[in-house]
Amino acid sequence: MTEPNHKILVVGATGTVGSALVEALAAAGEKVKAATRDPSRAFGKGVEAVLYDFDDPQTFDAALDGVDRVFYLSRPADVQAADVAAPLFEKAAASGVNRIVNMSAMGVDADDNIPLRQVEILLEKSTITHTLLRPNWFMQNFSVGSFNGMIREQNGLFLPAADASVSFIDARDIAAVAAKVLTEDGHASKSYALTGAETFTHSEVAQELSKVVEKTITYTAISDGDMKSGLEAQAMPDTVIDFMLALFGAMRAGYNASVTGDVSKVLGQQPRTLSAFAREFAASF
Repeated sequence: MTEPNHKILVVGATGTVGSALVEALAAAGEKVKAATRDPSRAFGKGVEAVLYDFDDPQTFDAALDGVDRVFYLSRPADVQAADVAAPLFEKAAASGVNRIVNMSAMGVDADDNIPLRQVEILLEKSTITHTLLRPNWFMQNFSVGSFNGMIREQNGLFLPAADASVSFIDARDIAAVAAKVLTEDGHASKSYALTGAETFTHSEVAQELSKVVEKTITYTAISDGDMKSGLEAQAMPDTVIDFMLALFGAMRAGYNASVTGDVSKVLGQQPRTLSAFAREFAASF
C-alpha cells in the first residue's frame, strides 16, 4: 500500500522565519521537507533537505512528493511573484496537497496590484485550503538582518522612517503561528495580521537597544534619496531599491502602526516583547 502524503514542505527553509518554522515543526514530531538550493545542507533530525529552485519548476515535483501541506513565501522584492508561484500551486493541487500557508506582509491587502497580494489572490481562487499570514517588520532586522551592520559599525540606525510607529514582531512568533495553522484545523480561508503587542518608533528602538549594550545607539531619519544612494553604492538592483523605498513609504504613512491580537488568538499567549528580544540578543548589537 502506498504511504499517504503526510509531510510538510517549507519553502524558504533557510530564511529567518523558515528556519525557525522547520525547527518548530521538527520539535513537534512533524515530518518536514526543507526546500533549498543546496540539498546537501543538514537541517537536523526529522528534516529532509530537498532541491528547490523558484525559477525551475522541474524541481517542484520532487519537492512535493509525499507532501500534504506547504508553507510558502515569495522571494523578497520579486515583481513577478505571482508568475513564480503559479506553477508550484498548480502542481501542489495536482499532487494532493490540501493546505497551503502563505506568508506575505502586513498591508498587502490594501492594493491588489502589489505582487505579494497577487500571490494571495492565486490561492483565494484555487481549490486548496489556505491561510494567509501577513507579518509586520521583524525584530530580527536589528540582530541579524539588514540593519544590524549599521548598529554594530556606526552605533546607529539611518533609515527613511521619519517618526513612524511600528508594531515589530519576533520572527519566532511568526514561525510559531505558521506551525499552528499547518498542524491544526480551524484556520481555513483566514488571514492573520501578525504584530507585536507594542509600537515603537525607530528612536525608541534605539533606546531599547542602548539599554542592553555599553554604548549609545541613535536613530537618524534620512531621505528616500539618501537611502537610494546608499543602496546603489552597494550595487543593489533597482527592483530591490524600489521595493525598499515603497516599504518605508508605507511605514511613514502609518500602515505598520496597528497592533492586532492575531498572534495571541492563534497561540494563546502574548507575542515576545522588544525589550526581551533586545536582552536575549544583546551580543549581536
